[in-house]
Amino acid sequence: NADKEICNAKEYDAAKLIAKAVRNCDIGAAYIKGKGHNEVSLVWNEEIDGMPLTLKCRLDRLTDTGTGVDLKGTTASNKEEFSREAAKYHYEMQAAFYMRGMEAVFGQSLSNDDFVFIAVEKATHIVSAYWLPEDALHVGRQKVDHTLRRYVDCQRKKHWPSPNNGKAEELTSYFPKDFEGMELVNMAGLEMEPLEVAA
Repeated sequence: NADKEICNAKEYDAAKLIAKAVRNCDIGAAYIKGKGHNEVSLVWNEEIDGMPLTLKCRLDRLTDTGTGVDLKGTTASNKEEFSREAAKYHYEMQAAFYMRGMEAVFGQSLSNDDFVFIAVEKATHIVSAYWLPEDALHVGRQKVDHTLRRYVDCQRKKHWPSPNNGKAEELTSYFPKDFEGMELVNMAGLEMEPLEVAA
């Protein structure tokens, strides 16, 4: 990959600012600084419905006390917003799967605060740290189990169904029902006359 651009200058500068923000913040430094290891790859074997599987994940950081850490860039500026973001992007599945790997590799039983998300708000670089409630992790474990069993079933049947059974479908309409009365948004900054909508 010597000829490939891993990230451009803008992305690199943004990453440096995020790293600086995490190191300079008490809550971030508590998990990032000190003894520990970055980019820890975990590999373990499981048997799911009679099929042996090799599973893998990679922790952003593993602290010397055994806490798994995952760094997230976010648009959320508070706990409630990040909670909604976590639900939208299924962070409960990530946490459950990573903790499953940690327990398998290290042979330890974990509590819900043994896997922490370090959230860095992209616009302000404000840093927060959160762990998931136990009920969310419970759902995450169920989703992971279901996904692994579905994977095994697809492997055995050599059939990988698509969400719409391989057919083109009409989109669900989240568009306005009526254009009349809507305020025009002028993205170009030009002076525009309102459109007349025929009755």
